[in-house]
Amino acid sequence: MADIFAEGLKGFTMNQKQFVTRYEVLNPEILKKYYDAGQDVIAVASHYGNWEWGIQAFNAQVQHQAAALYKPLSNNYIEKYSKNLREKSGMKLVSINDTLNYFQGKKEKPVIYIMAADQYPGGAMDKAIWVNFLGRNTPCLHGPESYARYNKLPIFFFDVQRVKRGYYTLEVKLLADKPNELEKGEITKRYMNNLEQAILNQPANWLWSHKRWKHENKK
Repeated sequence: MADIFAEGLKGFTMNQKQFVTRYEVLNPEILKKYYDAGQDVIAVASHYGNWEWGIQAFNAQVQHQAAALYKPLSNNYIEKYSKNLREKSGMKLVSINDTLNYFQGKKEKPVIYIMAADQYPGGAMDKAIWVNFLGRNTPCLHGPESYARYNKLPIFFFDVQRVKRGYYTLEVKLLADKPNELEKGEITKRYMNNLEQAILNQPANWLWSHKRWKHENKK
């Protein structure tokens, strides 16, 4: 994580071309048929690798408009500065408080909604989906799966790999093309299984400070 922190500082001096060079989307073509059909999609990300560089690099490499759902900071000044910085590459940041309006609003082109879902559910424990993750019974956020089902949207996983210091790849992997054809919880299970494999491959790249198992025994 020390390297990722150092990369974060370096990011303040990088332009978009440098971000794209260092954070490559390997298979943007997987999204093309959905874009051509005017289809919005959902992608589930995680706090793995340098996600801040991903915010700067992703939108320039796909046809969809990228929109990341996030929780605003409590300090209004820092929130405004952070949001402006993150959106300089064309990525849209959508507050979780405005998610429904954005989903239902008119957009200029199809959107890929990006949601990080590896945090513990906190106040949404009653809606948590329980999955065996890294050998432990783990409550998971229900949001991405619920949005995919409610809006009947295909849902993908962002598989990030660190190639070497300061260089990453992102592979877009399909979790479900028709989410409502799967049993409840299956999409979340597939997401967590993919994340688990990424962590086992490169454990140092995940943000282990998350209190993932705070409610492990409260199911």
